[in-house]
Amino acid sequence: MDPSARGLTVHHYRQYPIDVSTEHPADGFQGWAASTIAVPREQTALIVMHVWNLGLDDKLPWPKADPAIEAQIATCEWIRRYRADLPQMERALVSARTAGLPVCHIAALPHYAEAYPAYQRNVTEAGPEPPRPPGAPAGEGWVREQLDLAYGAGYAEQMPALHARLDFAPTMRPKDGEGVCVTTHQLNHWLRQRGISNLIYVGFAINWCLWFSPCGMVDMRRLGYRCFAVEDATTTVEYGESVATLANKRAAMWRISLMFGYVLRLAEMEAWLAQS
Repeated sequence: MDPSARGLTVHHYRQYPIDVSTEHPADGFQGWAASTIAVPREQTALIVMHVWNLGLDDKLPWPKADPAIEAQIATCEWIRRYRADLPQMERALVSARTAGLPVCHIAALPHYAEAYPAYQRNVTEAGPEPPRPPGAPAGEGWVREQLDLAYGAGYAEQMPALHARLDFAPTMRPKDGEGVCVTTHQLNHWLRQRGISNLIYVGFAINWCLWFSPCGMVDMRRLGYRCFAVEDATTTVEYGESVATLANKRAAMWRISLMFGYVLRLAEMEAWLAQS
């Protein structure tokens, strides 16, 4: 093992072998296992993504909200779990800071990132966003209708009011020397400037923003980054049929193992950081 590469315990799903003698060949899969892999700390960063103030301060209260955002708040089935998971997110951030691990905070929107000089500096250094290819000829005019059907009447109309109040969670605000990004282009620049290729994700929501939003695992894996999720420092979005068993979270960990990298636990991350 490279002397600079510390052994990190990770969890991975063994999607093999099929058993054709059963009704469901996947019954033959070996399932979850743990391994220790070499991960150089100097090539690794903690990515703290979309750890919002929603349900944590008066700007975005829950469950009672003023009429300007009540349709939005009414969809947030996950806030109790998010608040229960937040101490683990805080612990991960403290551990990374104590060990000197680089930290980058991902904001969902520029307006609350702009208060931080690190964001302004990175935007300038990264340069203009790359051009996007032309989209569908009809555009996205259908989105408002779809959102209101999925989340209830008035949801789409209230999005600007909720977005205007979004901020970092009070206990998770960036400190001097830490990165602040909004777009994949910005994060890729920040990481490349530091020689970082391993991304340890904490935040909300592991099966939503942390996959599909800018700076999420879909974009970063396509760019060649190895992604890790801290299972007990992330929250999922669930639905009526999954919430009692957290089936979405279990499925999210399986998908991360197969598509993006590895799953780890907070205690395992802390043990890795504590290695001399």
